[in-house]
Amino acid sequence: MTMKSVLVIQHTPAETIGSIAAPLAAANVAVNTCEVFCQQSVPTEIGQYSGLILMGGPMSAYEQDHHPFIQPELALIQSTMAAGKPVLGICLGSQLIAAALGARVYPGRKKEIGWLKVRLHEGGMRDPLFVGVPFSFTAFHWHGDIFEVPQDAIPLLGSDITACQGFRFGAKTWALLCHLEVTAESIQAMMRSFPDELKAASVNSANVIAQTSTYLPELLTISKSVFSRWTALLA
Repeated sequence: MTMKSVLVIQHTPAETIGSIAAPLAAANVAVNTCEVFCQQSVPTEIGQYSGLILMGGPMSAYEQDHHPFIQPELALIQSTMAAGKPVLGICLGSQLIAAALGARVYPGRKKEIGWLKVRLHEGGMRDPLFVGVPFSFTAFHWHGDIFEVPQDAIPLLGSDITACQGFRFGAKTWALLCHLEVTAESIQAMMRSFPDELKAASVNSANVIAQTSTYLPELLTISKSVFSRWTALLA
């Protein structure tokens, strides 16, 4: 039997797959990471990989002129969906999925950084990954850009500031603007990597660290459920 594997597109050292790693390891799924921050080339076809994960980053999906890896990523997303393989996008990854589906990605009216409440939409409560997840929970956020919901996509959850924090397209593609995958280590890495964004958004890093001990345990439980279900789709 051929071992299952996923291709991970990582845009910055700080934003790793985090808590997604455990369900993948439990299912004996091999992880191959394309580190675009090290100028590794992004393939435009998924090839023999079982699925695709696209992580976050400080760049914007509409900055194709400044980031040459964006266009290949859009092609990769489209070809992976066409191949009927699972796709998961986090933060920038979700924005790239939206763009690949023809939806507009644009700056939101206010950056969301830190621990903020999200609520499931009706589509989220019936979603294969989110069914059974609490209607309202506190997730970690670090984004300035948002997206329009692509045509035929199902909105899953939203926050007070951003109506759509995630969507599903078809049966195997999920785009999540908020960071369900964070760990204590990855949150600290993001704060070390992007201190100017914290300052610009008037976010107190000490408060974020204190809130992490309060909200992370529940989020880890939710993320284990959500990402285990996504992992189960890999064939």
